[in-house]
Amino acid sequence: MKIEALIEKMVSTRVITGLVKDVDKLKSISFNMVNLQHADKLVFVDLLLNDGTEHRIFCSKAVSAGLRSKAITKENLLSFPIVPFQSEDEAGVINTRYYIQMPDGANNKVTFEVKDLVPTTYSPKTLNWEDLAV
Repeated sequence: MKIEALIEKMVSTRVITGLVKDVDKLKSISFNMVNLQHADKLVFVDLLLNDGTEHRIFCSKAVSAGLRSKAITKENLLSFPIVPFQSEDEAGVINTRYYIQMPDGANNKVTFEVKDLVPTTYSPKTLNWEDLAV
């Protein structure tokens, strides 16, 4: 059975365009203090290039939370990947935005080889009505 027959929408593999530190001619990164104080918003980082141009890039929810809690430092952020995200607007125009996301790592996934697993039948626990009596 082909997997495409089982799923409604394919989930693409994450494409990393590069790391923050690898942005061409990157001079500095800036945070907006007002933005950092609004936990309901994504953190954005302004990337200042050597020629004076500035580009704003948003962080994922996990990166935003980590920056606000100080679990992620500005030095850590430099090694985080920049990932494109595409969406289609009402007119059918594809828009590409870039986000700073958490890095992949062995600690982020738990993988099990299918050949090592034995399928079992799921049997939900049955409720004993007498246990519900007051």
